[in-house]
Amino acid sequence: MQQTNFKKQIEELSSIQTRGQYLKFLRMRKGLTQKKCAEHVGVTKTNYYMWERGKTGIKDIFFNALCDFLMK
Repeated sequence: MQQTNFKKQIEELSSIQTRGQYLKFLRMRKGLTQKKCAEHVGVTKTNYYMWERGKTGIKDIFFNALCDFLMK
C-alpha cells in the first residue's frame, strides 16, 4: 500500500512544470489548506490561489518561505 502511494507521488511530482504546481503538490501532501499557507507568508488566500493556478507570478522570497514551511 505504501509503495503504491509513493509511486503515485513520484508520478505526480514528475508531471510538475510550474512553481504553483509544486506548491500545490507540497500543500496537498501535508494536508494543508490554501488559507493556512497564505497566512504563513502573510498574503490573502486569493493571492495564494492565484500562485497555485499560475495566474500571477510568485516572488522568490514567498516561494522559498512556503517551500521551507511545506517541507518540514
